[in-house]
Amino acid sequence: MTRSSKGEVQNQYETQINSICDSTIRTYLETKWLEAVAQTKNGHLTEVDSRKRARLFAFGESIKDLWIESIQWNPLCEIVNNTPLAAPGICDFIYFLLKNDLYAGDHREKLNELKEFFSAFNITNSSIHKIFIFDEVEKIYYYQPDLLLLGRNYYGPRFIFINSDTKSIRELLFDFFAQDNPGGSVFCNDFYTLFSQSLEDNLCEVFKPSDFNCITYQTQLNFFLKANLKKTKTVILSLNRFYVYLSDILGVEIFKKTDALELIFLKRQDYAQRMIDGFEPIYFNPYAPTPTSDKWILHVNNNDQNSTTSSPITTRVYDFTSIHSQFYRNLTKDYIWNNRTINFTKKGRLLNKLINPLNFIRGLKNKPNSPNPKEDYINIQESIIMYHWIDTTCQTNSKKNNYIFGIKSFLNYAQKINTISLEPLSLNYINEFPRKPDKKATAIPDHELEKINSIMVKHLNDSYLNQLFYAIFHLCLQTEFRISQICSLHANCIVPTLKNNQYKILTKSKTSNGQQYTAIISKMTKAHIDNIIHISEKTRNECTDPKVQHYLFLYKGRQHTYRPLTSQNFRLYFEKCCVLAGVEQYNPSNLRDTHMTKAEEFRMRHNESDAVLTVLSGHRQVDITHNHYIQTQLKKMLESTYGIIIGDIDINGTIISEIKDSQISNHEHLVEQGCGYCSKETCEIYNGISCLMCKDFVTTVENQRDFEIAILKLDTLITSAPTQHDKDDLSNIKRLFVAYLLQILKQQEEVTANG
Repeated sequence: MTRSSKGEVQNQYETQINSICDSTIRTYLETKWLEAVAQTKNGHLTEVDSRKRARLFAFGESIKDLWIESIQWNPLCEIVNNTPLAAPGICDFIYFLLKNDLYAGDHREKLNELKEFFSAFNITNSSIHKIFIFDEVEKIYYYQPDLLLLGRNYYGPRFIFINSDTKSIRELLFDFFAQDNPGGSVFCNDFYTLFSQSLEDNLCEVFKPSDFNCITYQTQLNFFLKANLKKTKTVILSLNRFYVYLSDILGVEIFKKTDALELIFLKRQDYAQRMIDGFEPIYFNPYAPTPTSDKWILHVNNNDQNSTTSSPITTRVYDFTSIHSQFYRNLTKDYIWNNRTINFTKKGRLLNKLINPLNFIRGLKNKPNSPNPKEDYINIQESIIMYHWIDTTCQTNSKKNNYIFGIKSFLNYAQKINTISLEPLSLNYINEFPRKPDKKATAIPDHELEKINSIMVKHLNDSYLNQLFYAIFHLCLQTEFRISQICSLHANCIVPTLKNNQYKILTKSKTSNGQQYTAIISKMTKAHIDNIIHISEKTRNECTDPKVQHYLFLYKGRQHTYRPLTSQNFRLYFEKCCVLAGVEQYNPSNLRDTHMTKAEEFRMRHNESDAVLTVLSGHRQVDITHNHYIQTQLKKMLESTYGIIIGDIDINGTIISEIKDSQISNHEHLVEQGCGYCSKETCEIYNGISCLMCKDFVTTVENQRDFEIAILKLDTLITSAPTQHDKDDLSNIKRLFVAYLLQILKQQEEVTANG
């Protein structure tokens, strides 16, 4: 790189410094020269790299006529755009002005928000021209992620351009960006730059969150679908998440009952791609005509009561375009829409069973010189040919019968509504293939189930979902419910029976026409469910959707979507646990088989579950294992619930069923936040230890709730304790309370088991 002589550098430096009008700017520029260029012992500047000298000189020349009190943003933008060499110097100069509160020009508040950008550490050539955009700078927002709270690196943009002339909308979008994009991986620039344009005619009516509605969503969606963007799917995903944010976080009623759309559509993970592919969201109305669209995202609209795999808000996807014949396609849509004998899950399967046979029939009729090209008439010869095609195409009788069932049901329906005519006896040539006898129920061996249980307990506290999964696992063994029934339980599913200390659980049975089915459960199972009710309460309270917030196994998924766990969720987790346990690859159906082969309804109604006690303890005799199992499982449950290791604590006090001595069971003797009583007239211990450690402490099983409340209060105290020493002391006290609660629950179980 060429160098300038010392004399040339010194002369250029002195000439420029003397040309500066404002004294503050002159001092600043002089400092920049002295910082950038080495000096001799006499204070003279030495030779400097020509590129660096050119930048310094360009910057000095650009500001020499400025007065600090009259500096404005737009003229600085002019300098950066007209003199690129001066841009780094201008950035550093702005940072100096803002840092020292010397800037009094326009956009002062916004430039202070962006101050960190102008420091030399953050400047890049590409970012400079994105910031110096004159008055449009008001649309730029600087994001500073909390890396400690985030717990990982941030890879997204720091500066976001939000193209909206309305400040309140820009701030709304920036708030959405901050919570939607914590790690920086889902940022979509087109969504923010085209947001105002996408509102089209609605732009002048949108100023606040409550102004967004179904019309604005449809307008923006249609705009992005037609905009021919490189990342259309990513933009629509951002749009969907924004409207979910408005609804679930800000409480805006986006979609009203009269709208042809509901938030649940937007929460589908595949909704963006479905819209790109031309699907239409449709509400099922049994009294409405069949939709004309060939691609449905069908909202069951609470019309699937016979299915335990559907909730009132379930949506199903049906793509009829795979049926080549428009005649058969329309007829299939009528059949799916009007079929009242099967639920929506089976309707989807039925559609899959019809596609290939109907395409085969169409191909048969379209062959040259076909004796029967009419699509609305099926003869015996075609039935025989189709039967042979099914036989040679499908490898198993099960799949063959799927096709047989589908096409025969379809043709019977079409004949009934006089749309297709059948030659007499033609359906008699489409008969089922021999069925294999159903496999016998396969119960999981005790020693393998014990291994699976150990894995689940080991990972119980790894996540909120793992705790939900473990409760489902327990219910599979304790009841005869299917997984889908368990996942559809509500938070108020437990009710007492007329028998003392006995409870039943309410759900929908798959075979009871949607009516609630009850089953007796043990108190241990009740304790598991009570625990899930407790830990899922926060999630239910956060959920603003009244259609799902009552579910027991509710969790927060992607895009702020709250939904109950599904059979598939549990199936995948259970299979993973089987792998970790090193046992055969079982599925949840085996859990139900295990229960059905081990449990008897009579014993369940007496609150005894041989299924659970036998398979999880690894012992054959329930009488031998009962106390040990109750102690172990209750201990694990309490430790996971309250986040503390109980350990081997000796309970010095006494737990009895009832305190009959009124001299003890009175307010004067009440101690430890109402959890029990002191059996002495006066306290004989004056060293400040907890009453729970005293042999004279007496409590009853009826004080269970008092202990639970006391533990929750201790959790609050532990959180706010000023020192680690205080936290440790409070944790030891909490351990005592949980140990007493363990013994109370154990006594309740033993009383229940003994009838």
